[in-house]
Amino acid sequence: MLFTLIQSLLSRWKTLLWTLIRKWSGMTISPKSSRDVEQCIENEARDTLQPNTTHLQQTKEAFIRSIQPRAIEALAQKHNNQKPCRIFGRENGSFNVCFFLEFPDDGARWVVRVPIEPALQQAWEKLESEVATVTYIQSMTTIPVPRIHAYGKGEVLTDNENTTQMFLISDYISGKPLIPELLYRSARPARSRLFRQIFDVLLQLRELEFDTIGSLMPNAHGTPQVSHLLTFSLNELPGVRLPTFATAREFMTSQFDVLLQHAALPAPDFTESDAKFERFAIHSLQSHFESLITDELNYGPFLLNIIVNDELELQGVIDWEFAHIVPLPLFVPPSWATDHDDCRLRSLGTLFRTELRDAARHDQRYSKLIDEWYAQESDAFHIAHIIRYPGDVSSVFDEYFAKKLYGEDLDKAETDFFEQAPLLKSKTC
Repeated sequence: MLFTLIQSLLSRWKTLLWTLIRKWSGMTISPKSSRDVEQCIENEARDTLQPNTTHLQQTKEAFIRSIQPRAIEALAQKHNNQKPCRIFGRENGSFNVCFFLEFPDDGARWVVRVPIEPALQQAWEKLESEVATVTYIQSMTTIPVPRIHAYGKGEVLTDNENTTQMFLISDYISGKPLIPELLYRSARPARSRLFRQIFDVLLQLRELEFDTIGSLMPNAHGTPQVSHLLTFSLNELPGVRLPTFATAREFMTSQFDVLLQHAALPAPDFTESDAKFERFAIHSLQSHFESLITDELNYGPFLLNIIVNDELELQGVIDWEFAHIVPLPLFVPPSWATDHDDCRLRSLGTLFRTELRDAARHDQRYSKLIDEWYAQESDAFHIAHIIRYPGDVSSVFDEYFAKKLYGEDLDKAETDFFEQAPLLKSKTC
């Protein structure tokens, strides 16, 4: 039984982030009956609700401001024979502060990444998993990833000497993030070349197979092994940890539970109508989570940002955080290629398919991706997107499932659902 390692071009455009999938030992989310589902959604007495978003943002900003550039430079020098260096740039992401440094003596350029710990539930495990993933990718593929020079924790990098921080140091990859405008404006030969490079990355990831679903972590000898699951959506659920999974159906059950728990979190911008529609949508999608995995695929195979230069050539795949292993049906193209991003980008999905079919005419290796993604109509793209982005469940359901399931009777179906579920009928956010 084999599962395929995926790196899933996960982000919403800014740097085309890939997902590889991992596991966790610890608290598991068990399957729930429909009654349990109602109780899960109704239950407000949870001890680990996500902190107020405004407070969380303020805490993150305070952490970012506290990082001392001189401490970053000293850290880089320590890991490069005390050679002098200077910071030539920095960027703040959702989970990391990145400092870009140059060593004048030899011209080397590094990135020092400091995890924004207030934004992470298991910051050290996430960092270890990313290192294990990059190590595995380097050893098993030709995918361009940044070389890691050092990582660790226990360094004083802020203005508070009573606390320590963790870090990861890797090569700086020159280039610019791949954004839609680059594809729209580029000449056909350059665009086709870039797509071929993306397809090659996807194909190499498709060939990495595992017998368990989870996340890669270093073992006692420092080599990668499959361990408990780390995902972006789990990071938003404090206290929730998932184990490894031996079957795809167990994994899908756990992801449906994750979706339920996301729906139970406070959503200040939701009206009561929004909250009720989201719960109705989740209820309507349960059978689609269950039916996505066939008997043949239950035991496998279980299957990880892109930077380009001025010539639109792929320079490297970066930011492998929250990469993990998934069942084959969830190994799908990036969201911008499955029509789940901004509606203004919908033509990119058509462009992706056209370029992939053209590539397959010249190289039969790519036919495997066409067969698994486009040979027959499937809900896999939609379910995979919901698992990655639980907050999109209502919009995905409304666009791709509502009419197919209920036709013109959507409002009646929602009303009937809440009349049959009194606990949900009175629930407000």
